[in-house]
Amino acid sequence: MNTWRYLWREMLACVLMLLGLFGCLQALGLVGQRQVIAASLVGILGLFIFRGGLSLLKVAVAARIVQSTQERLYPAPAQPIPSNRRVAGLRGPGVAPRA
Repeated sequence: MNTWRYLWREMLACVLMLLGLFGCLQALGLVGQRQVIAASLVGILGLFIFRGGLSLLKVAVAARIVQSTQERLYPAPAQPIPSNRRVAGLRGPGVAPRA
């Protein structure tokens, strides 16, 4: 389930980056039509959206790396095998065996 969380973040980051690039492309089109003020507003907005997507992509990749590193450093402990056998001669912790 954690893998899907990282994939969703990465896909959302790619969508934001594409939207930002599309905004910059639209700004270039507006410059060609000599609408400089509108082009500057759309271009700045596109750059902010692109940078947001880039930051989200960096966070998603870093989270995936940290998760895989933690799984390697601290593996899940093995489940103990339940034992119904009692050790002969011991009555409990701190109690000496019977003589």
